[in-house]
Amino acid sequence: MKSLSRAEPLFLLSFFIPWIIFGKIAWAKIKEASITPENPNIIIIKQNDKKSPAKKQNFSTGYPQRVFLNELLPSPTGPDKENEWIEIYNKNNFEVDLSGWKIKDLNGRTHCYSFPEKTKMPGQSFLVLKRPVTKITLNNDGDGLVLIQPNGQIIDSVSYEKAPLGKSYSRIENQWVWSEKNSPGKNNPSPKIPKENDKDKQNSNNGKPAPENISEQGTAQASKNFPKESFPWFIFLISAINSLALAVIILFLKRRLKD
Repeated sequence: MKSLSRAEPLFLLSFFIPWIIFGKIAWAKIKEASITPENPNIIIIKQNDKKSPAKKQNFSTGYPQRVFLNELLPSPTGPDKENEWIEIYNKNNFEVDLSGWKIKDLNGRTHCYSFPEKTKMPGQSFLVLKRPVTKITLNNDGDGLVLIQPNGQIIDSVSYEKAPLGKSYSRIENQWVWSEKNSPGKNNPSPKIPKENDKDKQNSNNGKPAPENISEQGTAQASKNFPKESFPWFIFLISAINSLALAVIILFLKRRLKD
């Protein structure tokens, strides 16, 4: 009988140990799936990711920076005298007083436009100046502009060669490009630059862009986003079989001890 009483705790342990192991492994898999960087449904919010308060203009350090020539249209589809324009952009998050600032062209019969008093630009805003206002002629065969502060310092400049008809000269990420989409008073659209692999696909298909297999891409993306669930269930099955085998062995031993 003593042998039987000792076998009973062993029987209970043989039943619960596989379940404990399975629970730990399953929890580890769930935790791993929830923190993987491939899971797009997890969003981490940092407390310090807050918008900084608006800064006030510091007049003691001189005139503000971050005011740019942003876009110009030298060769419009309509009459040049009416449809040419120059756009400047205030990238600061505070208002800038442009009183006394100047814009001047560089080639041909040059002209200097002075901003009138109390000309103010709100923070992160655009200002479009048409040719009838500035009297500046943007030459189609090449010209340039400078933006000058009241102290005579040139804060920004741009130059171009022959201007294509109907295209604006736009600043995009500190580079100047000709754009078919004119955007006065708006953010300049980024040009679509084909990648090297896209060029190779186009050349291999007689100049036509090769179609993409959307279904394969979607399947591959889904397999990355969602972890496989077969592994924990496989462990559960092995654990159940082991538990059943141990229970049968212990019952067999108990019967032998009774006999």
